[in-house]
This record gives sequence, C-alpha cells and structure tokens, in this order.
Amino acid sequence: MRTDSLLDSVASGILTGGGLRGLMAGRTAILSASLTAGILCAVLQLSYNEVHVQRVKYVNKISQQPESSPSTARWISPRVLKWIGLTEYTDEEYIAKLKHQRDTHLDRIRQLEEQLEEERRK
Repeated sequence: MRTDSLLDSVASGILTGGGLRGLMAGRTAILSASLTAGILCAVLQLSYNEVHVQRVKYVNKISQQPESSPSTARWISPRVLKWIGLTEYTDEEYIAKLKHQRDTHLDRIRQLEEQLEEERRK
C-alpha cells in the first residue's frame, strides 16, 4: 500500500520533466530535469500513500472504539456554530425546511414549463 502507483508516478515524472525541459532548454537539460522530476514525483507519491495509510489506520482505530452518544460527543459548541452562521435544527424542522424548498422548486418548474408551452404555441 505504501508503494501503490510509485513506479507509474516516477515514470511519468521522468518522461514529463525530461520532455518539457528538453523542449524549453534543449537536449543538454533533459537528463537533469528527468531525474529531478522523477525524484519529485516519487516523493509526492510516497507522501500521498503514507497519508492514505495513516487515514486507514485512523479509521480502523476509530471503528474499534465504542460509539459515544452524539449529545456527549460535541466538539464544537453551539455558540461557535451560531457565530459562523450555522443553526441547529431538529429533524422535524429540517424536514419542514426541505419540503418548503422542494415546493418552491416545483412551483418554479411549473412556471418554466408553462412559459415553455406558451413559447411553443407562438
């Protein structure tokens, strides 16, 4: 998992770096640009893979812990949420808000369809 796509990234870095630098500066710069781009791509791919491995480890660790109830596991206070413009809704309030949005969009769709029919009649 730590070496996934490493050879692909190195090969593409070598080809791309050498090709672009060769076009820009001539044949003499191809080798150094290829090596530099290949090393850079290898380091970036290894870094990405390591982040992925650490993420998998973290998710595995979290999934093995017993779940805590959402009310006790608050990591952001409601004050902070209000300060940045977010409000907390109950499930019923959220469903009502979504239904209102749906009805508004359906009304707009009906208006546009009527407008389209009128334009077709003309």
